[in-house]
Amino acid sequence: MFIYCAEWSAKVLIEKLYAHIGIEDLGVFEYFEKYLASVKTMKDDYELILFLKGLEKETAPQGRVKEGVYGTGMGYGNMLIQNSKRKGTIRTDIDDDLLMEYFISISERFGQRCIAKYWDFVSDLTPERELSLNREMAQMIDLIKKGWGVSMFSFSALLHMSS
Repeated sequence: MFIYCAEWSAKVLIEKLYAHIGIEDLGVFEYFEKYLASVKTMKDDYELILFLKGLEKETAPQGRVKEGVYGTGMGYGNMLIQNSKRKGTIRTDIDDDLLMEYFISISERFGQRCIAKYWDFVSDLTPERELSLNREMAQMIDLIKKGWGVSMFSFSALLHMSS
């Protein structure tokens, strides 16, 4: 029953979020850019968000819970990845499964940080905190788009050196 509740709450929350964002034709970067605005509209889903945040501490079978929660978003993630490839905004030379792992990892942390910062569940959002959050989210999106390394050499050259 617990696993069903976890899957159901993730599905409800993700479907509301994606319906608000309108992801049918979005790419990965556009999704992240619209994510914060959508989180701001989800005040009615406060209890679901708290429940999902609490799943990390739960002693229930974590593998099954995570499978259910991630499974809900993977179809949408695949759609975002395919849209991005079609638009030419992400690399097409990387395996879709690897791209999905990367997307899930970033989405999970991006979402957790965004929700934790936007709704600290203790105090109201002040204009100053909202400005700071918007600035931080813009930096995170820039980091996702451009990466975090300085291009000093090409990885293909590195691969040829190790052969």
